[in-house]
Amino acid sequence: MGHYNRVSIALATYNGEKFLVNQLNSISNQYRQPDEIIICDDCSTDRTIDILTDFARRSTFDVVIFRNDTNLGYEANFFKAMSYCTGDVIALCDQDDVWHPKKLERCVQELENDPRLLFVAHNFEVVNSRLEKITHKYASLALSRINPPASIPPLTLFLGQSIVATAKLVNIVRTAYGAKSYNEIVPSNFIVGHDTYLSVVGASIGYSKYIGTKLSFYRRHETNTVFKMGDLDLGTETKHFTNYYANAYDNYAKLLQCWINILEFLQSIFIEESEIRAAILKSQLRYRHLKEAYNNRAVLYDSFNSHPTQLFYLLKNVFNGDYSKRKNAGLGYKSLVKDAYNICNCSPPKQ
Repeated sequence: MGHYNRVSIALATYNGEKFLVNQLNSISNQYRQPDEIIICDDCSTDRTIDILTDFARRSTFDVVIFRNDTNLGYEANFFKAMSYCTGDVIALCDQDDVWHPKKLERCVQELENDPRLLFVAHNFEVVNSRLEKITHKYASLALSRINPPASIPPLTLFLGQSIVATAKLVNIVRTAYGAKSYNEIVPSNFIVGHDTYLSVVGASIGYSKYIGTKLSFYRRHETNTVFKMGDLDLGTETKHFTNYYANAYDNYAKLLQCWINILEFLQSIFIEESEIRAAILKSQLRYRHLKEAYNNRAVLYDSFNSHPTQLFYLLKNVFNGDYSKRKNAGLGYKSLVKDAYNICNCSPPKQ
C-alpha cells in the first residue's frame, strides 16, 4: 500500500455564482479534507470572485485564487489550475456540481490501496439545476476492478468531476499538452478537454480503476460548458459523445488518431522507461486497429456506396477480428449485427 500525504483540488471557474456556493460547501464537508484548493478564474464578470474570496477567508485549508488577465477557455484554465497544485493527488472540480462527503476519502483510499493506479474515476448521480435526479442511462462501465494499461475502450468517456489523479499522471499530461502544439494533435472541429487528456493518457500508459459508487451529483443545466441540458435527449453519454463528433464513424477514427498522436509524442519522452514505452506501444497498436475498423464502418454507412462495396468492408472487419468483444479491443458482436442489418436494409445508391 502507498500513502499520499497531500491532496489538492483544481477548480476552474467562470461566471459560476449560481451554483458555486453549493460546490464549495460540499468540499468543506469532506470527511477527508483537502490540503489546498487551487482556483483559476477565467475573467468572471459576476459575483464569482466575491464568493471565492469569502470562502477562502472562512476555510480551514489553503485556498489560492488566480485571476486570469485574459479568457483562456475551460480546458487551458483547468491545465493552469493543475499546474499550480502541490499535492500528491489532484482532484478535478467543476464549479456547478456537488460532492458526496466521502468522495475524497474513498478516491484517495483506492489510490493508496494500489500504488500502480494513475487515476480513479467514480460514478455519479445526474441531476438538474435543482439537484433533482434525472432518469438517464450513463454508459455502462463494468470497470469496478483494476484496469491494466490499454484495457479500457479508448472512446470511454470519464467526466472531469469524477477523476482523481496522481501528480505523476498530471505532470505527464501537462508535459504533452504544453510541449506539443494542440492543433497538431486535435482537428479544429474537435473539442478534447483536460479530463479526456487525463483519462486517455492514464488508461493508455498505466493502471486505473472505476468506482461504481456514486460519489457526486453531476448537475446538467443550460449553462454547462460541454454537456448542456437540452442539447439532446438524455440517452447514454456515449450516444451524446457520438453526436457531439458529428455522429460519424470516420470522426471516431479521427479521434483515435488524436490519441495516437499524443502517444507518439509521449513515446519520444519516455525513452528510458521501458514499462511505460511498452504500454504506449500496446495502446498505439490497439488504437490503430480500431481506427481502421471505424474507417471501414464509415464506408458501410455511406449510402453512396454500392452493396458489394459495403459487403466487402463488412467482411474485411470480420476477417480482421474487429467484431470481437469490446474488452479485447473489438467493436463487439452487436456491432456486427447492426452493420449487417444496415447493408441489408440500405437502399442502393441512385445512378
